[in-house]
Order: sequence, then structure tokens, then C-alpha cells
Amino acid sequence: MKKVVLISITVLLFGMDFYSYEKKALQKSDFVIAKKLLQKEKLQQSSLELLPKNIELEALYGAYKESQYKNGGSVGLRIPIRLTTKKIEKIVASKNKIAEIDTQLFIAYFKKELQLRYIKYVYQKKLFKLIQKEKKLIKRLIAITQKKYKNGYATKIELLRTKLLLKKLHKKELERQKKLQQALYDIYSYTGIQEPITSSSFLYSDVTFQKLHNAKLKLLKQKSALFLDIANFHTTPIQRIDFVAEYEKEPDQEIIRAGIAFALPLFHQNQEKKRLYLLKARRAQKEYEALVQALRFRLQSLYKQAQNMQKELTLLRSIQKEQQELLQLYLQSYAISKTSLLDILKLKNELLDTQREYYKTMMQLNRTIIQIRYIQGEYDE
Repeated sequence: MKKVVLISITVLLFGMDFYSYEKKALQKSDFVIAKKLLQKEKLQQSSLELLPKNIELEALYGAYKESQYKNGGSVGLRIPIRLTTKKIEKIVASKNKIAEIDTQLFIAYFKKELQLRYIKYVYQKKLFKLIQKEKKLIKRLIAITQKKYKNGYATKIELLRTKLLLKKLHKKELERQKKLQQALYDIYSYTGIQEPITSSSFLYSDVTFQKLHNAKLKLLKQKSALFLDIANFHTTPIQRIDFVAEYEKEPDQEIIRAGIAFALPLFHQNQEKKRLYLLKARRAQKEYEALVQALRFRLQSLYKQAQNMQKELTLLRSIQKEQQELLQLYLQSYAISKTSLLDILKLKNELLDTQREYYKTMMQLNRTIIQIRYIQGEYDE
């Protein structure tokens, strides 16, 4: 009990990482709960199809007039007997499987969209921290310029320019903070759960190839199976027989009747229904085959995009490292008046552009990998 309390207090004070937040969203989000309840509703609806039809009771009273009124009446029972129970059970099992896959599909989409929103939040957080780093650099530059100004090696214009840059960065910081909050509350509005998220890292850097196992494909495959089951159901010409029993009492006689009643398979209705559902099954199968091809081509394209972005990131890391080393050398040189303020600001902007491009490419790579994982069925439960 103490451990549970400590964990709860820690989460309350410090928040949780993204995967913990995602797990909680899948358990507690009203959107997910509503979808799971819909699945249960469909299962309950399907179970009603397995229930036997109610026995019908008919009771009649009669008054017979001859020299005087005499009483009579009749009691009848109609007992329905289903001849296709096993076939209906198979249809119900297919419907239940479709409801289950439909929920899997929703949860996979929910995970994908949540991760895409989180990646956007991380990107905004990286840019926000980048402004904070830039502020530290400018403060360092101000300190160097002030020292040079006191010693007569820098002009007042240079000092004022660096201070003005710091004020502009304050404004940029506020604007970026607003975008960061928007990205965070976009996550909250999607899940309906407001918890601090401590993570600030992208989710993926590498992509792994897996066999195509998409919930959409499973859904089409199961729909085809359902249509075949329904078509098979309509191969039975007589699907139900009603056993009829009746007892009738009249003033001068008693009558007992017994028999059966069923719908005559005329006009080829079952055959036409069978043809209809066979066509539906063929269409679902073709849709499945078409989607397999489309997803394979889509995956090939996404894989190539991911590989190109990984190469770009490697190059950007190399450029960024060299720019950082060069900037430090320029700062040292500026301190002894061997380079100008304009050169440092130009190099600083180039470094920041490279870092921003790196984070943007990293965000795009993560989006691409998320799409790959979604198509491959890695988010299906």
C-alpha cells in the first residue's frame, strides 16, 4: 500500500513519461472505454440471435347457442424448431470477431494519433530549449562585449545590439512557449486525460521491417468469411419448422390437432440471397488483395523516405558538431578582438538553422516510422 501511495505522489509531483501516459490513456480515456463498450454491446446483440424463439400460446373462449348458451374454447401451442443452429452460431462467431477487430483497429489508430501529437509536442519542446540555449549564448556574448567596451575595444553600438538581441529572444521564447502549450493541450484534448508528461525525447530513430499484419486487412478478411457463412446459411431451403398442437372443446365434441408449419422455398429467394452474399464475399476478398498491394507500395515508399532522412540526420550531426567547435573558436577570438560581432552572429544563426533543421528532420522521421509501424500492425492489440 505504501508503494502505491509513493508512486501516486511521484506522478503527481513530477508527472510521467510518455509510455506511462499512453498506457494510462488506453486504460482510462473515455473514448477508448466507449469503443470497448460498443464492442460489448455488439457481442450482446449477437448473442440474442442464438436465443430460441418463444413458444406461442393461443387460448380462445367460445359461447355456443342452441336452446341455451353453452361454453367452449380452444388452447393451441406453436413451438418453433430451428434447423440451422450450427450455421447461425458460425455467423454469430464471425460477427463477434469483426467487432473485436474493429476495436483493435480503433485502438491502433488511437495509439498512432497520440504518438503523432506527442512527436509534435517534443518538436516544440526542442525548439523552446533551443531558444533558451541561444539566450545563454547571447548573455555570454553580452558579458564579453561589456568587458571589451570597458577596455575600449568594443563600441556602444555592439553592446546595444547584443542587448537588443536578448530582448527579442524573450519575445521569441514567449511565442514558442505558447506553441508548446498548444501542442501539450492537443494531447490532453485527444485523450481526455490531463497529466504532466516529463518526456522530451523523440520515440524512434530506427525502423524495423516486419510482416504486414494490419487490422484493416484482418477486418476485410473476416468480412469475407462472414459473407460466406451467410451464403452457406441460405443453402438450407427450410430454415425453421413450427410444431403446432391444439386442443378444442365444443359442447358436443372434443378435437385434438397436431401438425407442422414451414415456409415453402418458392421463388428461389434463398438462392438469390446466396448469390448476393457470395458477391459480397468476392468483393471483400478483392478489396483485401487491393489493400495488400497498396500497403506494400506505401511501405516501400516510407522505408526509402526513412532511410534518406537517417542519412540527412547523420550529415546534420556532423555539420552541427563542426559549427559548434567553430563558434567556440570565434567567441575566443572575439574576446581578444580578432573577429567581429557580425561574424559571430552569422555563425550563431547558421548553427541554429542546422539545429532546427535537425529537429525538423527528426520529427519527420518519427512521423514516418509511426506510419510504418501502424501499417505493419504493430499498434494492434
